[in-house]
Amino acid sequence: APAIYAANQIHSPKLVGDLWVYNLGTRQWYQPPEPVNVGSATLEEQGKPKPGMPTQPKPPGILPPSRYLHSSIVMNVKKKPHLIIFGGIGSDMLLRNDLWKYDPTKNLWFPLEFNSKSESPPSGREGHSMTPWKSTSSAQNALVFGGVGFEYKPYDDLHMLTIDAKGKQ
Repeated sequence: APAIYAANQIHSPKLVGDLWVYNLGTRQWYQPPEPVNVGSATLEEQGKPKPGMPTQPKPPGILPPSRYLHSSIVMNVKKKPHLIIFGGIGSDMLLRNDLWKYDPTKNLWFPLEFNSKSESPPSGREGHSMTPWKSTSSAQNALVFGGVGFEYKPYDDLHMLTIDAKGKQ
């Protein structure tokens, strides 16, 4: 069934690095089985259960750091939908410019690297927008626009991110 993904939410006063899925068919939220718990980081303590929420053991593997004010989109990679997240503010309160892909069929996160041959990656930012753009059979594209940088500097720049058919940036 079609679904909506929500990653790395804020549960004041903590950053909770987790992933929730809303099933549009059943109209219910659920947490996928491990290893999807995105995060590990809170503003106060790590690993403390959240009241009223199911807990999971810390999953193996590489996970995106907890964040907020990031952007996320769903795009097809290898003809399958993947969740892509970019930027935001990390639990360390620093602006991020990293790119991650979640594969729901494997239930795993993968970091994506920027192609050094193309323009430099967008600088760390919060509150920006990202949208899929003119994808081909060999590559999926996304546009990142605007946002706010260090010392609340507004950006009006536009970057195109390309993820090839192998799922690499």
